[in-house]
Amino acid sequence: MSEDARRLLRALVDVAMAEGQVEDEEAVVGVSTSPSLPVTEATGIEGDRYYDERLSAALSQLVDAGALEYEGTISGILGEPEAYKITRRGIELLREVGA
Repeated sequence: MSEDARRLLRALVDVAMAEGQVEDEEAVVGVSTSPSLPVTEATGIEGDRYYDERLSAALSQLVDAGALEYEGTISGILGEPEAYKITRRGIELLREVGA
């Protein structure tokens, strides 16, 4: 997993935990999330937060690894952020890399 993908997954999980006011990572399995501004700022990935090449590559890696499941655009309007579901494999990957 690239450093960008690891940081992105960590940020997605952290934001989901904060929004759900939970302390256990397992509690966010199945939660929908998106690469929102707080998430992209936490990763250090610069540029347009929805279509940046680094962000797209990191998201693709996480989907391919089974860490996230693609759910589509949030509002269905072109240009809107995409939604992803955090999977159990995503939590396992964070633990495996010590993130």
